[in-house]
Amino acid sequence: MCRGSLVILPPNSEVRHGLEDVLTVVDYRRRLPNLISRLLECLWGWRRFKIAPGYAQVWILGDLPIVGLARQVVLFHQANILTKQRFGLNYMKYAISAWIIRRAAHDIETVVVQTHHVAQSFRHQFPALSSKIAVMPLPPPQWVLDATARWKPAHPFSPNSKLKLFYPASLYEHKNHKLIAELVRSHQAQSGLEEVVLTIDRQAGCDHPLLKKIGEIGHGEMLKRYCQCDAVLFASLVESSPLVLHEAMTIGIPLVVPDLPYAREIVKDQGVYFDPLDVDSLIGALDDLRRRLQRQWRPRYELTFTTDAWDQYVDQLIHLKST
Repeated sequence: MCRGSLVILPPNSEVRHGLEDVLTVVDYRRRLPNLISRLLECLWGWRRFKIAPGYAQVWILGDLPIVGLARQVVLFHQANILTKQRFGLNYMKYAISAWIIRRAAHDIETVVVQTHHVAQSFRHQFPALSSKIAVMPLPPPQWVLDATARWKPAHPFSPNSKLKLFYPASLYEHKNHKLIAELVRSHQAQSGLEEVVLTIDRQAGCDHPLLKKIGEIGHGEMLKRYCQCDAVLFASLVESSPLVLHEAMTIGIPLVVPDLPYAREIVKDQGVYFDPLDVDSLIGALDDLRRRLQRQWRPRYELTFTTDAWDQYVDQLIHLKST
C-alpha cells in the first residue's frame, strides 16, 4: 500500500486512531437504518466512493466490499458472516453478505483478517480470494494501552474463596448467554461463585441473585470492572478476534474461554478452556481456575501476545502484502 490511500469511515471508529497522520480520512455518517444503508452502500456505493485522482486505493473498514469499486482493501472483522445460518433474518444476512463478497471479488485488492483460522475459513468459502488474504491481528484499543492500571488479585485466594467473574458482551445469540444462565442455576456451581457481572440491560436475559447486569458501560467503568474481577469469562461461539480478549490480556486478567480455534489462536496455553456447549465443562474449568488462583498463578501473556501500538499497526497495513 502507499500513502495515496483514501479511508472512509464513521467519525467514532476505533481504527481511526493513527490513520489521519499517514492517510486521507473522510468522515461518513449514515442517515438510514444501518442494515438498509449498508446494503445500498455495497450495491451502489461505487458512485459515491469511487477513487478520486491521486489516490491508489480505498480502504473499506466494515467487512463487506462495495461492488464495482476498484482497488479496495477490505478489513474483515465479523466471523459470523462466514457461518452459514439455517433460517430467518440471520440466513438472509448471511446469504446477502456472501453474494456481495462474491460479486465484488474481482474488485478487491486485499482482504485483511485478524487470525489464521478466519483466513482459512475465508479461503474455503471464497476460493477466488485465496491469494488476496493478509493476516494482521488488531492491537488492543488505545484506551487500554494508555491505562496504567493492571490486574492483581483482590485478596489471597483460599479453598473457601468465591469467584467474581466478568463477561462483557452484548446480548446476541452467538454470545452464548444461555450457558451463563445454566451456570448460575447449577447447584454444583453456585457454592463457588460470588457474582457474574454482565454488560446487558437489567431487563434482559434471565434473573438470578448471582447475576449482576450493569448495562453498557464506558471505558473507565470497564477498566474498573476488569481490575475488580478474578477472571474474565468469555463464552461466545463465533468470533474473529474479540477485543475483550485483547483488553484482558493487556491488563493481565485470567481468561476462561471456549475451546474454539479463535480463542486457542489468541490465548494459546495461557487460558482456562471449556466446551461452550456443556455447562459441566464450564464448571470444571472454574474449579481449575480456583486451584490455579490458590497457587497464586498468573497468566504469562507476554509469551503469546504483543501490544503493538496503533501507529505500528497502521504502518504495517500500509506496507502489507497478501499471503
